[in-house]
Amino acid sequence: MSPRLFLITGCPGAGKTTTCHALLQHFPLGVRISVDDLRDQVVSGMQPPKPEWNDDIQLQFDLARESAAAMAKIYLSRGFTVAIDDLLPPEATDLMIERIGHPSPRKVALVPKVDVALHRNMTRTNKNFDPVELGSWIPGLHEDLGERYAARPDWEKIDSDQPLEDVVKQILGG
Repeated sequence: MSPRLFLITGCPGAGKTTTCHALLQHFPLGVRISVDDLRDQVVSGMQPPKPEWNDDIQLQFDLARESAAAMAKIYLSRGFTVAIDDLLPPEATDLMIERIGHPSPRKVALVPKVDVALHRNMTRTNKNFDPVELGSWIPGLHEDLGERYAARPDWEKIDSDQPLEDVVKQILGG
């Protein structure tokens, strides 16, 4: 079986990390590459995501995405299935896929109800940013990403409110 590439996206609280972990357990070799985790490697000058987006925040996301693509290419070349976990705008995917060079990535947008994403965001403990601040802009991100992914037929939209096993079955079946 040749290694597969999955791009898993969605608004904060969509279940990207949890889904990637469950998905990759179906492969003998699997690695999750988190753009947030790569951004967390910035020791000095870290720019957390916030509504007042600026060039420094964008640069750090761009660098993390470029790093994720390079890592994915390396792991795929060694037989690993890769799942990239990112709040990835659909227009940024073409460049990432080009950098990786994989012929058939599986692109999945996890789409929970906004109240589910808000609840998940407020109860998580695995992020280094303020969930209250992020929670204030989840509804807008949820709506914006939903509209942008709806316009992209190459992305499968999956309701991530359903049981995790069902979400993974849909991703594997597509």
